[in-house]
Amino acid sequence: MVKYIVAGYHKTGTKSLSAAFRSLGLRVYDAPEVHLFMRRTWIDFLAGKITIEEVAQEYEDQNVDVIVDSPGFFFWKEFHKIWPKAKMILTERDSTDVWWNSAKNFFNNLNQWAPCKYGWFFNYLSPTAYSTLVHLTYPTMYMIHGTLKMYVQHADLDNPSVRNIMITRYEAHNAYVKSHADERFLIYNVKKGWAPLCEFMGIPIIAGPIPHHNQSKNQKDTKEFMDDMMTPFVDQCKKEIYITLIAIIVGLIGMALAIAFIVKDQV
Repeated sequence: MVKYIVAGYHKTGTKSLSAAFRSLGLRVYDAPEVHLFMRRTWIDFLAGKITIEEVAQEYEDQNVDVIVDSPGFFFWKEFHKIWPKAKMILTERDSTDVWWNSAKNFFNNLNQWAPCKYGWFFNYLSPTAYSTLVHLTYPTMYMIHGTLKMYVQHADLDNPSVRNIMITRYEAHNAYVKSHADERFLIYNVKKGWAPLCEFMGIPIIAGPIPHHNQSKNQKDTKEFMDDMMTPFVDQCKKEIYITLIAIIVGLIGMALAIAFIVKDQV
Protein backbone atom coordinates (compact mmCIF):
# COMPACT_ATOMS: atom_id res chain seq x y z
CA MET A 1 0.00 0.00 0.00
CA VAL A 2 1.16 3.54 -0.76
CA LYS A 3 2.41 5.18 2.44
CA TYR A 4 2.81 8.83 1.41
CA ILE A 5 1.04 11.00 -1.16
CA VAL A 6 2.76 14.28 -1.97
CA ALA A 7 0.11 16.79 -3.05
CA GLY A 8 2.46 19.67 -3.82
CA TYR A 9 2.74 21.47 -7.15
CA HIS A 10 5.78 21.49 -9.38
CA LYS A 11 8.55 23.78 -8.10
CA THR A 12 7.63 23.41 -4.43
CA GLY A 13 10.55 21.20 -3.41
CA THR A 14 9.05 17.92 -4.59
CA LYS A 15 12.30 16.69 -6.16
CA SER A 16 14.19 17.36 -2.94
CA LEU A 17 11.49 15.54 -1.01
CA SER A 18 11.71 12.60 -3.43
CA ALA A 19 15.45 12.42 -2.82
CA ALA A 20 14.86 12.53 0.93
CA PHE A 21 12.39 9.65 0.77
CA ARG A 22 14.71 7.62 -1.44
CA SER A 23 17.56 8.13 1.02
CA LEU A 24 15.33 6.45 3.61
CA GLY A 25 14.89 3.40 1.40
CA LEU A 26 11.35 4.14 0.22
CA ARG A 27 10.21 3.31 -3.32
CA VAL A 28 9.29 6.66 -4.88
CA TYR A 29 7.42 7.16 -8.14
CA ASP A 30 8.16 10.65 -9.44
CA ALA A 31 8.25 11.99 -13.02
CA PRO A 32 10.88 9.53 -14.32
CA GLU A 33 8.99 6.51 -13.02
CA VAL A 34 5.69 7.80 -14.38
CA HIS A 35 7.21 8.09 -17.86
CA LEU A 36 8.87 4.68 -17.70
CA PHE A 37 6.41 2.53 -15.75
CA MET A 38 3.07 4.35 -15.41
CA ARG A 39 2.81 6.17 -18.74
CA ARG A 40 0.33 3.79 -20.37
CA THR A 41 -1.76 3.58 -17.21
CA TRP A 42 -2.11 7.35 -16.87
CA ILE A 43 -2.79 7.79 -20.59
CA ASP A 44 -5.60 5.25 -20.37
CA PHE A 45 -7.03 6.98 -17.29
CA LEU A 46 -6.94 10.44 -18.88
CA ALA A 47 -8.65 8.97 -21.95
CA GLY A 48 -11.43 7.57 -19.77
CA LYS A 49 -10.55 3.94 -20.43
CA ILE A 50 -9.82 2.97 -16.82
CA THR A 51 -10.74 4.22 -13.34
CA ILE A 52 -8.62 5.92 -10.71
CA GLU A 53 -8.97 2.73 -8.67
CA GLU A 54 -7.24 0.84 -11.49
CA VAL A 55 -4.48 3.45 -11.52
CA ALA A 56 -4.08 2.95 -7.77
CA GLN A 57 -3.93 -0.80 -8.23
CA GLU A 58 -1.06 -0.38 -10.69
CA TYR A 59 0.87 1.62 -8.10
CA GLU A 60 0.22 -1.16 -5.59
CA ASP A 61 1.27 -3.85 -8.07
CA GLN A 62 4.57 -2.01 -8.49
CA ASN A 63 5.08 -1.78 -4.71
CA VAL A 64 5.21 2.01 -4.64
CA ASP A 65 5.62 3.70 -1.25
CA VAL A 66 5.48 7.37 -2.27
CA ILE A 67 3.62 9.19 -5.07
CA VAL A 68 5.11 12.51 -6.17
CA ASP A 69 4.54 14.94 -9.05
CA SER A 70 1.99 14.95 -11.85
CA PRO A 71 -0.45 13.62 -12.71
CA GLY A 72 -0.64 11.80 -9.37
CA PHE A 73 -0.54 14.79 -7.05
CA PHE A 74 -3.63 16.29 -8.71
CA PHE A 75 -5.66 13.26 -7.63
CA TRP A 76 -4.49 13.32 -4.02
CA LYS A 77 -8.06 13.29 -2.68
CA GLU A 78 -9.10 10.26 -4.72
CA PHE A 79 -5.95 8.41 -3.71
CA HIS A 80 -6.48 9.31 -0.07
CA LYS A 81 -9.93 7.69 -0.18
CA ILE A 82 -8.37 4.56 -1.66
CA TRP A 83 -5.50 4.53 0.87
CA PRO A 84 -7.02 6.11 4.01
CA LYS A 85 -3.98 5.17 6.09
CA ALA A 86 -1.59 6.97 3.73
CA LYS A 87 -0.13 10.23 5.00
CA MET A 88 -0.45 13.41 2.95
CA ILE A 89 2.24 16.04 2.40
CA LEU A 90 1.57 19.42 0.83
CA THR A 91 4.83 21.07 -0.21
CA GLU A 92 4.74 24.83 -0.64
CA ARG A 93 7.06 27.81 -1.09
CA ASP A 94 7.50 30.89 1.09
CA SER A 95 4.96 32.79 -1.00
CA THR A 96 3.03 32.62 -4.25
CA ASP A 97 5.43 35.09 -5.88
CA VAL A 98 8.40 32.91 -4.94
CA TRP A 99 6.65 29.93 -6.52
CA TRP A 100 5.74 31.83 -9.68
CA ASN A 101 9.25 33.18 -10.22
CA SER A 102 10.68 29.69 -9.77
CA ALA A 103 8.10 28.08 -12.06
CA LYS A 104 8.52 30.71 -14.77
CA ASN A 105 12.29 30.39 -14.68
CA PHE A 106 12.10 26.61 -14.83
CA PHE A 107 9.72 26.50 -17.80
CA ASN A 108 11.77 29.10 -19.69
CA ASN A 109 14.85 26.92 -19.20
CA LEU A 110 12.97 23.68 -19.87
CA ASN A 111 11.81 24.97 -23.24
CA GLN A 112 15.48 25.26 -24.27
CA TRP A 113 16.27 21.67 -23.28
CA ALA A 114 16.94 19.81 -26.54
CA PRO A 115 14.16 17.16 -26.31
CA CYS A 116 11.66 19.99 -25.77
CA LYS A 117 13.14 22.56 -28.14
CA TYR A 118 13.44 20.04 -30.98
CA GLY A 119 10.45 18.01 -29.90
CA TRP A 120 8.94 18.01 -33.39
CA PHE A 121 11.77 15.69 -34.40
CA PHE A 122 11.15 13.36 -31.46
CA ASN A 123 7.39 13.38 -31.77
CA TYR A 124 7.04 12.40 -35.42
CA LEU A 125 9.73 9.73 -35.35
CA SER A 126 9.03 8.18 -31.95
CA PRO A 127 5.57 6.73 -31.23
CA THR A 128 6.33 6.81 -27.50
CA ALA A 129 7.32 10.48 -27.54
CA TYR A 130 4.27 11.44 -29.61
CA SER A 131 1.74 9.56 -27.48
CA THR A 132 3.32 10.90 -24.29
CA LEU A 133 3.18 14.52 -25.45
CA VAL A 134 -0.33 14.41 -26.90
CA HIS A 135 -2.04 12.06 -24.46
CA LEU A 136 -0.16 12.65 -21.19
CA THR A 137 1.91 15.85 -21.08
CA TYR A 138 -0.56 18.24 -22.71
CA PRO A 139 -3.68 16.98 -20.88
CA THR A 140 -1.83 16.95 -17.56
CA MET A 141 -0.39 20.45 -17.91
CA TYR A 142 -3.71 21.91 -18.96
CA MET A 143 -5.52 20.12 -16.14
CA ILE A 144 -3.06 21.37 -13.52
CA HIS A 145 -2.09 24.83 -14.72
CA GLY A 146 -5.19 25.81 -16.70
CA THR A 147 -3.11 26.68 -19.76
CA LEU A 148 -0.44 25.30 -22.08
CA LYS A 149 1.21 28.69 -22.45
CA MET A 150 4.21 27.73 -20.36
CA TYR A 151 5.41 24.94 -22.63
CA VAL A 152 7.54 24.88 -25.82
CA GLN A 153 5.76 26.28 -28.90
CA HIS A 154 2.86 27.52 -26.76
CA ALA A 155 5.10 29.41 -24.32
CA ASP A 156 4.00 32.95 -23.48
CA LEU A 157 5.22 33.33 -19.92
CA ASP A 158 5.59 37.12 -20.08
CA ASN A 159 1.86 37.40 -20.74
CA PRO A 160 0.24 38.68 -17.51
CA SER A 161 -2.84 36.52 -18.14
CA VAL A 162 -0.69 33.38 -18.06
CA ARG A 163 0.71 34.42 -14.69
CA ASN A 164 -2.79 35.07 -13.38
CA ILE A 165 -4.11 31.71 -14.58
CA MET A 166 -1.23 29.69 -13.17
CA ILE A 167 -1.16 31.53 -9.84
CA THR A 168 -4.92 31.15 -9.42
CA ARG A 169 -4.65 27.39 -9.99
CA TYR A 170 -1.71 27.10 -7.60
CA GLU A 171 -3.38 29.03 -4.79
CA ALA A 172 -6.72 27.26 -5.25
CA HIS A 173 -5.05 23.86 -5.13
CA ASN A 174 -3.13 24.65 -1.95
CA ALA A 175 -6.19 26.14 -0.26
CA TYR A 176 -8.29 23.09 -1.14
CA VAL A 177 -5.71 20.66 0.20
CA LYS A 178 -5.36 22.67 3.41
CA SER A 179 -9.13 22.65 3.89
CA HIS A 180 -8.92 18.87 4.26
CA ALA A 181 -5.87 18.83 6.53
CA ASP A 182 -5.97 16.67 9.64
CA GLU A 183 -3.41 14.77 11.73
CA ARG A 184 -2.40 12.77 8.65
CA PHE A 185 -1.43 15.93 6.73
CA LEU A 186 1.86 17.80 6.79
CA ILE A 187 2.13 21.29 5.32
CA TYR A 188 5.82 21.33 4.50
CA ASN A 189 8.46 23.76 3.25
CA VAL A 190 11.67 21.89 2.42
CA LYS A 191 13.66 24.81 3.87
CA LYS A 192 12.59 23.57 7.30
CA GLY A 193 14.79 20.52 6.82
CA TRP A 194 14.45 17.04 8.24
CA ALA A 195 12.88 17.80 11.63
CA PRO A 196 9.19 18.29 10.67
CA LEU A 197 9.39 15.51 8.10
CA CYS A 198 10.94 13.01 10.51
CA GLU A 199 8.46 13.90 13.26
CA PHE A 200 5.60 13.39 10.80
CA MET A 201 7.03 10.03 9.73
CA GLY A 202 7.63 8.95 13.31
CA ILE A 203 11.36 8.37 12.89
CA PRO A 204 14.42 9.83 14.70
CA ILE A 205 15.32 13.31 13.49
CA ILE A 206 18.12 13.30 10.94
CA ALA A 207 20.85 15.93 11.23
CA GLY A 208 21.66 18.31 8.39
CA PRO A 209 19.67 19.59 5.42
CA ILE A 210 17.60 17.36 3.17
CA PRO A 211 18.99 16.76 -0.35
CA HIS A 212 18.49 19.80 -2.58
CA HIS A 213 17.52 18.86 -6.12
CA ASN A 214 16.24 20.75 -9.17
CA GLN A 215 18.12 23.99 -8.58
CA SER A 216 17.17 25.26 -12.03
CA LYS A 217 18.37 28.85 -11.83
CA ASN A 218 19.85 28.77 -15.32
CA GLN A 219 19.67 26.70 -18.51
CA LYS A 220 22.75 24.69 -17.59
CA ASP A 221 21.24 23.64 -14.25
CA THR A 222 17.96 22.70 -15.90
CA LYS A 223 19.68 20.76 -18.67
CA GLU A 224 21.75 18.76 -16.18
CA PHE A 225 18.69 18.12 -14.03
CA MET A 226 16.50 17.00 -16.95
CA ASP A 227 19.27 14.88 -18.45
CA ASP A 228 19.76 13.14 -15.13
CA MET A 229 16.05 12.64 -14.52
CA MET A 230 14.73 11.77 -17.98
CA THR A 231 17.63 10.01 -19.74
CA PRO A 232 16.07 6.50 -19.55
CA PHE A 233 12.84 7.74 -21.16
CA VAL A 234 14.67 9.83 -23.77
CA ASP A 235 16.90 6.85 -24.61
CA GLN A 236 13.79 4.76 -25.20
CA CYS A 237 12.50 7.40 -27.63
CA LYS A 238 15.89 7.61 -29.36
CA LYS A 239 15.82 3.87 -30.10
CA GLU A 240 12.47 4.32 -31.81
CA ILE A 241 13.83 7.27 -33.78
CA TYR A 242 16.77 5.20 -35.03
CA ILE A 243 14.41 2.40 -36.09
CA THR A 244 12.12 4.87 -37.84
CA LEU A 245 15.03 6.53 -39.65
CA ILE A 246 16.38 3.16 -40.78
CA ALA A 247 12.94 2.20 -42.07
CA ILE A 248 12.69 5.49 -43.96
CA ILE A 249 16.16 5.08 -45.47
CA VAL A 250 15.48 1.47 -46.48
CA GLY A 251 12.17 2.56 -47.98
CA LEU A 252 13.81 5.36 -49.97
CA ILE A 253 16.51 3.02 -51.23
CA GLY A 254 13.84 0.53 -52.26
CA MET A 255 11.92 3.23 -54.10
CA ALA A 256 15.08 4.43 -55.84
CA LEU A 257 15.94 0.90 -56.96
CA ALA A 258 12.40 0.31 -58.19
CA ILE A 259 12.44 3.53 -60.19
CA ALA A 260 15.86 2.63 -61.61
CA PHE A 261 14.59 -0.77 -62.78
CA ILE A 262 11.49 0.81 -64.33
CA VAL A 263 13.57 3.39 -66.20
CA LYS A 264 16.02 0.69 -67.33
CA ASP A 265 13.19 -1.48 -68.68
CA GLN A 266 11.72 1.45 -70.57
CA VAL A 267 15.09 2.22 -72.17
